[in-house]
Amino acid sequence: QEFGHDHGKFAVIVKALYGLKSAGYAWRTYCANIMRETLGFQQSRADNDVWMRKATKANGERYWEYVFIYVDDVIVVSDDPKQILDDMNKEFLLKPDSIG
Repeated sequence: QEFGHDHGKFAVIVKALYGLKSAGYAWRTYCANIMRETLGFQQSRADNDVWMRKATKANGERYWEYVFIYVDDVIVVSDDPKQILDDMNKEFLLKPDSIG
């Protein structure tokens, strides 16, 4: 086929590239979908970087787990933060030895 045979057609880019103006928005949207749909968290109405979900301790006590995400930094507040980070690591590539 000759060059330009697709003239008049358009392509939809479904993955933003690092460094583009839309990369931050694409990352936030992707992250929000994973946090909401896969991990079961809900976004705080006061701060979009705060995610929370109800959880139950081994003794039956109910509490809230929190995940704070800002760009590429994550803080987890939970009775079992390692479990949340392990679940996140299934969806996002976490750097080895960066947890602690």
